[in-house]
Amino acid sequence: MDIPLLSNDFCKQVLDSITAHVAILNELGVIVFTNRAWQDYAGSNDLKAPFDCVGMNYLVICDSAANTCDDEVAGHVGAGIRAILSGEKEEYFTHYPCHSENKKSWYALRIVPFREERRKMVIVTHEDITRIMEIQEELEQKERELEDTNTALRVLISQHQEQNRKIEENVLLNIQQYTKPYLTELLESKLSERQKELVSLIETNLRDVTSSFTHNLISLKTMLTPQELSIANHIRNGKSSKEIADLLYLSVSGVDFHRKKLRKKLGLTNTKQDLRAYLISMQ
Repeated sequence: MDIPLLSNDFCKQVLDSITAHVAILNELGVIVFTNRAWQDYAGSNDLKAPFDCVGMNYLVICDSAANTCDDEVAGHVGAGIRAILSGEKEEYFTHYPCHSENKKSWYALRIVPFREERRKMVIVTHEDITRIMEIQEELEQKERELEDTNTALRVLISQHQEQNRKIEENVLLNIQQYTKPYLTELLESKLSERQKELVSLIETNLRDVTSSFTHNLISLKTMLTPQELSIANHIRNGKSSKEIADLLYLSVSGVDFHRKKLRKKLGLTNTKQDLRAYLISMQ
């Protein structure tokens, strides 16, 4: 099927329908055509008539802005137009701010050659990208706020860790200076064997507080109960099930039940690994 040639009116309607501001420049940089969006923008921004800007030299305008107003963007745009006209480049693209007293705006500018062999012309388009730039600024602001929040969290975590370290140091100092001397004195006094054994257990448990054993147990993903933790300490210290039962006022079967639960939580079920040896290895 033959495709009919598009009429000039049809092409103009297409260009007038798009939102980008479009201008076509001849080989000298003179504007020979603009679309409705270009003209509406010129009219709404109090630019000098005629609002279609036909006959104005876009290159002269760029050069004047670059020289008199020190406008770097205008200088680059003029150079881009010349590069397209000379065939040095196939496309030039940039974006620039265009703020007024009441509103911030940004535009993307693109220059491409007019695809016609007989004449060297270029097409210049200005596309409003204000919303895109606003979103980018919003994202950058959120990133800055998030970084500030992360910095504050890192400071809080550091302070918390320092507080925990000081608490641990104080606990250790109190045990060393104010608790152990009295336990030593008790052990040297006239106590029954049962009393000496209990005092010895207190000393051992206090030592465990300052060792890595308890921390290693807690760090496991096993959530040991206080009862299981106590029995684990006694097993590590070589106590039999009967001795543990007597110390904790439990039945021997109750202690054996907790032994099985400990083996399960420590991943030793159906293995020949000795529970006490495993607990000692954790220290």
